[in-house]
Amino acid sequence: MGEASQTNMGCLRSRLQAALTDGRDKSLEPRNRAIRLALCAIKDLDAFARREDGCVGCEDTEIAEVLQTLVTERLAAAQEHEAEGRIVEAEAERDEAAFLEGFLPQPLSGAELREAVASVVSDLKAASLKDVGRCVTALKARYPGRLTPAKANAAIRNALAS
Repeated sequence: MGEASQTNMGCLRSRLQAALTDGRDKSLEPRNRAIRLALCAIKDLDAFARREDGCVGCEDTEIAEVLQTLVTERLAAAQEHEAEGRIVEAEAERDEAAFLEGFLPQPLSGAELREAVASVVSDLKAASLKDVGRCVTALKARYPGRLTPAKANAAIRNALAS
């Protein structure tokens, strides 16, 4: 889902539902379990959002956060299973995590990250390390869900230091 997840971020919920509909085959049950878990977490978030401020549901950025949390949980569970010697369960958790990651946008890295950082630094006319916070905030706003704050901070510091 690499390219599709980057260009078609605007409909994460519908992509998850379509994947569940497409995967009615019994051999895809572990994959379907991951999708159902994600959709259930999203519905919980929708209900909470409606109860708090009357909106219709959560946005794609919030759905991406839910998916990232589920991936992190799956990977942690895989490590626990592996430490206990339950290799089959660990592999199942890793498979679910990998499948859910396919719905997330690809993180910025390499040349793409350097270009994004250079653009932000230039646009904000940042000149010193005092501008790191402002640059990180702008970078996260321009590329939501595509980089971690630590990675953004390091990239901006490198750009400003040179």
